[in-house]
Amino acid sequence: MAMPNHLGQINATGEDYALFLKKWSGEILTTFEEANVMAPLHMVRSIDSGKSAQFPVIGTASTKYHTPGDSVIDTAGYLSTIRHGERLIFVDKMLTSSVFVARVDEVINHYDVRSVYSTELGRAMAKKYDEQLLLLAVKGSFTAADVAFTGAKGGNVIRTSASGGTTAQDILNAIRVCMQELDEKDVPKEDRAIVVKPETFYKLIAQKDLIDRDISPDNGSIGMGTLYSAWGGRIYVSNHLPGDLNYTDVTNVHTGGTAGSNGNDYTVNLTSSNAGLTSNAGLQAVVFHKSALGTVNLMSLGMESEYQVERQGSLFVSKYALGHGVLRPEALCSVITSAGSLVTATAS
Repeated sequence: MAMPNHLGQINATGEDYALFLKKWSGEILTTFEEANVMAPLHMVRSIDSGKSAQFPVIGTASTKYHTPGDSVIDTAGYLSTIRHGERLIFVDKMLTSSVFVARVDEVINHYDVRSVYSTELGRAMAKKYDEQLLLLAVKGSFTAADVAFTGAKGGNVIRTSASGGTTAQDILNAIRVCMQELDEKDVPKEDRAIVVKPETFYKLIAQKDLIDRDISPDNGSIGMGTLYSAWGGRIYVSNHLPGDLNYTDVTNVHTGGTAGSNGNDYTVNLTSSNAGLTSNAGLQAVVFHKSALGTVNLMSLGMESEYQVERQGSLFVSKYALGHGVLRPEALCSVITSAGSLVTATAS
């Protein structure tokens, strides 16, 4: 038998197909894009300069029955004392995400990575944006008394029973009480949102009352895997809800000074000693109004690239300079799995 001369063989003794061209599929597989939900669900204020922005907080007026003949100006007790306060949100240090690509690697490579890398850097920035806002939503809901001025209202925390696991009905009941708490604190019904983790979302889809055509027409479908609202709030799913109720994200954040006085504080410390949580406590959902959270935007998300001769490659940098904070704790409500009664409001 004649021995063929294998065109793809290395040194006439190696693997027969080693030198043959690897066919490029024309598709580049990147990480799946993570869903970001918080950008349109809160207050964003852009500034041209400065290290912080002020959000005035104004209280309510009082009433008094008038006695005929008395002046509503001169008589003590007739005039309302409307309390004023403020909330300051600081601009954090510039957040960046970067990657360096050597020129020789680009020449050798047979597909373009610049657009893919730029997209991935932007996604990393957007993920941090969502994580910090949702972290503050949880933290703000545990604010028992607002410090803006005396008499201001605090946040809301609703507990579901931890015994036997948390069912869809437990979560739905807790969301209902959240909505009731917001109503009782005069939070507008419009622009309310419910952010849940995927596990909670699929539990709620299985709750027939939410998708029953006779009770909630066009609200969702098990077959399509969709669910739109519950108790008047729009439902959003996010992987960026904090998985741990003791979380620190303050490294190199502050523009100067200490957290809370000259910088934003993204630390959540909800241990049993200061929040009454048990060791099996877990976050199920965050319910809030658009006015609950704020962002001060000094530099919007941008991308820069530069070829560096001394390094023989290109540097890609994604960046923004902004900061987040809680504006109205009374417009925040967390649903927490914790031992105790089925649904219990804990914050005043």
